[in-house]
Amino acid sequence: MCAIIKKPFIVILLTMLAVGIKAQPYKLFIPNVDYLYADSANYFRGFRIIKTIAESNGDSIYYPIIETNMYLDNSGCIKSKKYSWISHQIISKTGGTTIVFNFNEDSIIFKTQAALNETWTCFRFKNGSKLLARVTAFGTSSFLGIVDSVKTISFEYYDSANNKQPYKLDNLTIQLSKNYGLIRTVNFFCFPDIVLNNGYNYLYRTYLGIFRIAGINTIGTYNLTKRKVFDFQPGDQLDIYYFHEGSEYQNVSQLDTTRTKQTILERQDYNDSIRYKVHEVAQTIQTAWHYYKITHVDTIKWIAYNLNDTLFDALPANELFLNTNRSFIYKPLLSLYDNKRLDKMLYKDTGIPYDGNDSCYSFGQLDGCPFYDHYIEGLGGPYYSGTCNDGVYLQQLVYYKKGNETWGTPLSVNPGNPNNNPNINIYPNPWSSNANITINSTSEGNITVFDNLGKKVATMPYRHGNAAITLDSKDYKSGMYYFLVVPKTGNPVARKFVVE
Repeated sequence: MCAIIKKPFIVILLTMLAVGIKAQPYKLFIPNVDYLYADSANYFRGFRIIKTIAESNGDSIYYPIIETNMYLDNSGCIKSKKYSWISHQIISKTGGTTIVFNFNEDSIIFKTQAALNETWTCFRFKNGSKLLARVTAFGTSSFLGIVDSVKTISFEYYDSANNKQPYKLDNLTIQLSKNYGLIRTVNFFCFPDIVLNNGYNYLYRTYLGIFRIAGINTIGTYNLTKRKVFDFQPGDQLDIYYFHEGSEYQNVSQLDTTRTKQTILERQDYNDSIRYKVHEVAQTIQTAWHYYKITHVDTIKWIAYNLNDTLFDALPANELFLNTNRSFIYKPLLSLYDNKRLDKMLYKDTGIPYDGNDSCYSFGQLDGCPFYDHYIEGLGGPYYSGTCNDGVYLQQLVYYKKGNETWGTPLSVNPGNPNNNPNINIYPNPWSSNANITINSTSEGNITVFDNLGKKVATMPYRHGNAAITLDSKDYKSGMYYFLVVPKTGNPVARKFVVE
């Protein structure tokens, strides 16, 4: 998400950020500046230097915000280090050499003032082999609406006999901007390994990766705060569908569904909160083996949001312990919703289970709902999909109107005929190559697919009558998914499938 910034504004920001450094040499980072980087899947990681120590010899040591990085050791223990994903410290020497460190405390050396085609030893392996770094390109480049001088650095592997050999980092490059630091980087905690956690999911994301600059302070993409999530204007509308399938009794599952339409009527701003006057129309249907109950609500009410929330507003690289005995970790993630709105993901209920031993993490049984709540920029939340101890839960946004922008299919909250509900089948399930979804419905509508973290991964329309949709395995990683069928008339229906 790159902002379109007018030239005078860019000049002002360049001046503000570069005061005192424009005449200085290249640096990896600028102290007290918020950086936001995105990987290929549009997951974001934040970085900020929060402490600087000036040495008597002219060197500087920078300390960034830290997080818990996790990786598997040879014994199968999940080890942790209190590091930033870039480095636990950055040593900047007067001659232009900058040193960062990986999880083993190995030095990774950059010569930020190196000329075009200049090489140096960047990393030494314990077996005597080494990585050379080389400046392979130098010129101007554009990023986030900014034009600056940029160096491109690549890597070459030499064995212990000093012979150049193919290596897994041969195609890896990073880029260094003169006035803004690294605009293309990797997770140096892992360097030079590709992954340290044998494929653990984005909860930890301890992999080398390629991260492009996505935001610097308020230029481009910036951190999602609670104020930005619950930023509505009069006339905005949100349609939300809630679904809970509980345990079976006498071969009948308990089903609870709620369809809610919220329209913003009035907004009141305060220093630490926002209040909205909301027209809410909702319909709840409860079904069990012995009853069928419909509740209809049409009311006007006030909803207030407290904006002083340090946990919520933390950068996506940060990590905090929730309670005094440090038994749960709170680790916010940041991604994109529909590739245009920021989506902050917070582990539902209490956080990530933590055994209190900094030398080895273990994942015991977590009671409750071990999945993410999603809060979307300007669209509220939480939204989620996953399995808890007492069944499957799903709450998703199916329609919104913000100003002149609309998305999705508006919900009908009038009591409907159950016979109008779409009849859905997916086969095979589980599946590993292709799967087919068949829908027999009197109305057209949309299907939205969510992964097990609750992130939306696909939306597709379907026609009324007998509709058939094919899912291709190349579009889905292994795991559990949920899909929500929302007809224009009739009741939404939720289902789940597994990709092997």
